[in-house]
Amino acid sequence: IRPLWALCFILLLAGCGFLKPAPVAPAKAGPPAGLNALRAEAVMEFKDSGNLSGRAHILVKSPASFRIEILGPFNSPVTTISSDGAVLSIFSDGSLKTYRWDEENPVLPYSFAPEELTALLLGGGPLDPAKPPPLTAYRITRDKDGNITGVIKIKDGSEVFRVAMSDFRDAGNGVLPFSLTVDDGYKSLRVRYKSLEINPDIKPDVFNIAPAGQTAP
Repeated sequence: IRPLWALCFILLLAGCGFLKPAPVAPAKAGPPAGLNALRAEAVMEFKDSGNLSGRAHILVKSPASFRIEILGPFNSPVTTISSDGAVLSIFSDGSLKTYRWDEENPVLPYSFAPEELTALLLGGGPLDPAKPPPLTAYRITRDKDGNITGVIKIKDGSEVFRVAMSDFRDAGNGVLPFSLTVDDGYKSLRVRYKSLEINPDIKPDVFNIAPAGQTAP
């Protein structure tokens, strides 16, 4: 009897070898439906006249709010870049600088508007149907699954910035690019998400790091 059971067991294993696992259902293309906020752990890299890189905490809330904390030793922020949609605040080396979001402001350190970076950090979807400002256009490229892989902003016939997105992963009812690079030819920003949470509850006051009563130039 024992040899018979052994033979049956061997035949069963052999039969299982011919069974193919069920294919994983493809993730829905594009950002998850109803995506309007995100909390993430990431690796960030800024390049301009110098380099700044490290692990980061990121908070994003549509339509134009974000907070990026670059972490140093002991997970303490060494640089914080934050926007509430009206004011851009940069805290670094113990000093806080604030700027009004104004495309005509010559001292604004970045080429993107707050709603543009917010949209990009949320996967780029909000830029697709968005009506751009006058004399501005977005050239958007997609992969075969419909995910946004590239964005070029054109203003007055000139390229303002170029965006590349890759490493698309399931984020629940949709996908998000876990790798994002924004380059304007002078400065570049690279984000690589390590983990993220979709639509967390984020209080609006976390995006304003300027002291009460302080105004931007």
